[in-house]
Amino acid sequence: AGTGVSAGLQASGAADMLANACVGIAGDSPFMLCAIVFVFSTILSNLMANTNAVLIVAPIAISLAQTIGADVLPFVLATAVGAGLSVATILSNASVTITASAGYRFKDFMAYGGIVNGVATVMGVIALRIFFF
Repeated sequence: AGTGVSAGLQASGAADMLANACVGIAGDSPFMLCAIVFVFSTILSNLMANTNAVLIVAPIAISLAQTIGADVLPFVLATAVGAGLSVATILSNASVTITASAGYRFKDFMAYGGIVNGVATVMGVIALRIFFF
C-alpha cells in the first residue's frame, strides 16, 4: 500500500505541492522544515506500519529539501528515524503480538508509550540540530 501511495505522490506532483505548502507555512529554515518532517513521520507511523509511513513521507521530504536547496540526507534520516520512534500505539511495531498474551490494552500503549514517544521525538529533533544544522 505504501509503495503505491509513494509513487502516486511523486507522479502526481502532490509531493512537490505539499513541500511548497510546508515552505509557505514554516519558511525556508532547513532545520525547522526537517523538524516538521521528523514530527510528521513520527505521528504518521503511530497510525500505520513504520515502513508505509517512510514510503509516504520520504518523497515529500526529498521534494522539500530540493525546494529549499538543502542537503537531502538529514531530511531522509529524519523521516526514517522519526518513523522508528513510534511506540505510542500498537499499530506500528511488533508490540501487537504481546497485547493479548500479556493483557495490555490500547490505552496502556497510549499512556506509557506516548510519554516515551514524546521524549524520543524531542531528543531526536535536538539531535538533528546538533548533528546536521
